[in-house]
Amino acid sequence: MIWNDGLRQWIPRPIAIGSDAVYMVLYTTGIRNRSQSVQIGYFGKNGIQYQPVVFAGAQGQYPGLDQVNVQLPSSLNGLGQTVLWLAVDGANPSNVVTVNFQ
Repeated sequence: MIWNDGLRQWIPRPIAIGSDAVYMVLYTTGIRNRSQSVQIGYFGKNGIQYQPVVFAGAQGQYPGLDQVNVQLPSSLNGLGQTVLWLAVDGANPSNVVTVNFQ
């Protein structure tokens, strides 16, 4: 997050996706021992889109904390500000977070 003096608010720092693989790591609770149906949802250029995750399970260092790793597709380049959420086993999605793709 970076502070924007003109808007007087915090805005998401832009994420640049180049030719190298870029991964987003999310921390959450309550997803371990679930099926592999864990997806990241976002509003893309063609409406709601989902991206499968690379890993979803126990974080390993802190008891009760789970980790989700997702590789960000290059199609997110230039998308700008959008919301992102986590969906597990078809249940209601998580709270949304705002991300910004350069």
